[in-house]
Amino acid sequence: MITNTELEYKGNLYPNHIVEFKQDNDKLYFTTENGVILQVTILRGSVIRFRYATNHIFEPDFSYAIDEEASLGYSIRK
Repeated sequence: MITNTELEYKGNLYPNHIVEFKQDNDKLYFTTENGVILQVTILRGSVIRFRYATNHIFEPDFSYAIDEEASLGYSIRK
């Protein structure tokens, strides 16, 4: 049996029941009962991004999939 002694139990890191909702421009924040915060960002009309934080602090925003110079924002087509 292989045991990794550096790992430790960190608690429930998955979102559970939503208890609070907040909107900030193109970002939606869902706070759950166990303190996990889910952030949904609308980057464009066809692209959304999901992030979550377990300690109420989001790491610096970075993605290999999204170009830093990509046009952001969304518009409704008629």
